[in-house]
Amino acid sequence: MVRTLILLLCLMVSMQVHSQEKTNEKVNIILVHPTVFALDAFDFLVSEKIIDVPGIHFIGVYYEKEIYDYSNSEKWLDKHNTGLFELKKIEGKISESEIYKENGLTEEFRSLFEKSSGIIFMGGDDIQPSLYGSKALINTEIEDPYRHIFEVSFLYHLVGGIQHHEFYPLISSRPNYVCLGICLGMQTMNVAAGGTLTQDIPLQIYEKKYMEDILSLPEHHSNYYNRLYPSDSLSSGNLHKIKISKELFGNYITLPADSTFSIYSSHHQCVDKLGSGFVPVAWSEDGKIVEAMRHSTFPNVIGVQFHPEKISLFSDKVKHRHYPKEPAGSYKAIIENRQERNVNKVIWSFFSFLLK
Repeated sequence: MVRTLILLLCLMVSMQVHSQEKTNEKVNIILVHPTVFALDAFDFLVSEKIIDVPGIHFIGVYYEKEIYDYSNSEKWLDKHNTGLFELKKIEGKISESEIYKENGLTEEFRSLFEKSSGIIFMGGDDIQPSLYGSKALINTEIEDPYRHIFEVSFLYHLVGGIQHHEFYPLISSRPNYVCLGICLGMQTMNVAAGGTLTQDIPLQIYEKKYMEDILSLPEHHSNYYNRLYPSDSLSSGNLHKIKISKELFGNYITLPADSTFSIYSSHHQCVDKLGSGFVPVAWSEDGKIVEAMRHSTFPNVIGVQFHPEKISLFSDKVKHRHYPKEPAGSYKAIIENRQERNVNKVIWSFFSFLLK
């Protein structure tokens, strides 16, 4: 009897220690393109438990030839000293002709994948159309070509595509690996998988050449008032509504049928031909723009064409002005006034769920 009690006590202590060790384990997330904006956003999301993953730790990864000055990110880390982030510069040679095959960065990609539970690809400027076999439209703004070469190849290594059917994507070895693409990140996913992009939404989808004509439409995907009135310090993006299918969140949550949800977006390009394996799961209210997609083989690979990381979606402390002469306000307040569920919060809750 005494021996049995001792064994039970030892087992309970062992379980508690194991549980504590598991709680203290780091959950590494690769954060690609860790700008000051990204660090601010994810520091806020974690501190407010909008992302709620015990032990989460971000490894901010960037390519050595990017144009962004990451000394600003280093200064941010020195100032905040949260322990939530670290930065890693990736060095090595890669050219446009080597994107869709093993190359000088393949071992770095594999190492980052093996040491992490998930990855986030952030927003940014336009991908050079040569990466998806197109000429560059006059409105396409290519600012950081090496960033796109790096990120498209990284995503190709993770998910694969139609370029080489014999290529074995890294996620095949861990199909539950979490991969989220935000805005440009979703477009990069699509290009990596062999898809294409619409290079200018106003011109190619709505056949509008002038900003005033775009602003006359019921919904727009960027804030053209900001470009018409550059001295007014207006928001670069716009809050607009989308429709979501049940396939986005699966069995995690049931959203009311035929409901629309407000999201923040700032882009003039979008997915055209879907890349291999991707299925659309959200659309603009008029049905013309794919607003989210999910991979049919790797269901934890998800892209959203909007910015659910925007702090103003969750806090009244950060305010923006959309129209000239209007008072500043938060997107959180607008969503609440519309009496909508904040789907941006659901996205991060779902992201947290997938990592647990």
